Amino acid sequence: MTSEKHETSDIALAAFLHCSGTHLSGIDHQDRQRCIFIFDSPKPELISRWQEGKANVNALAFHNAYQELKARLFRGV
Repeated sequence: MTSEKHETSDIALAAFLHCSGTHLSGIDHQDRQRCIFIFDSPKPELISRWQEGKANVNALAFHNAYQELKARLFRGV
């Protein structure tokens, strides 16, 4: 079984994946201006839906995931 990772610097995509149940395995703080969110094996259809502009999630769940990721960035976790 392969463990595919998906990396993105897009916090909105990261929040979508996170609130869609994809495990966030880490955040790589490359420098003060940029970080990379690293996810374990997101479902390909999630990425496709995001890229096509057809991603649907609960608005409150998305907001909470976005705020959580921002907080983790500022804490350096």
